Amino acid sequence: MLPALRLLIFGAGDDAKPLSQLANQMGWRVTMLDECQAKTLPVRFPEAEEVLKMKREHALEGLSFNARTAAVLLSHNYGLDKAVLQALLPRALPYIGMLGPKKRFDRMNEELDRELASHPEIHAPIGLDIGAQTPFEIAIAIISEIQARFSNRKGGSLRERKGTIHGRKPKEQ
Repeated sequence: MLPALRLLIFGAGDDAKPLSQLANQMGWRVTMLDECQAKTLPVRFPEAEEVLKMKREHALEGLSFNARTAAVLLSHNYGLDKAVLQALLPRALPYIGMLGPKKRFDRMNEELDRELASHPEIHAPIGLDIGAQTPFEIAIAIISEIQARFSNRKGGSLRERKGTIHGRKPKEQ
């Protein structure tokens, strides 16, 4: 049995609430981080294991990382997301997702000398393409993409899957 996935959510705005709630319901360990004191009140995210106020210069201070850690950047603050992303890259996480349009990621990639292109673990825009519009729908798309990544799946329709759904070996007769 694998240990619980750990989800680091950078940006504790209102759109992070359904993501934190769904991740908790999945049995994942959730850590919320933000620069804003008002957004990091534990009462805002009772399902999170930790709610931490951070400074972008020290965004990862005190955090531990392993092969079951995913990070998502939801701050809506370009400078903060860029600083956190730069700090995360050397950690070699299996999944890093960033909210926002593709042109935002392209701009960041350009500013970082196209360094991001060599990191397949970065998902920007974040989430599976399910037509999500509302914060809850977006949370479902994000959770689904992370689950697919950690299950080594593409996230496509089960109708298209060859073989068994759960990858079980057929019983011998």
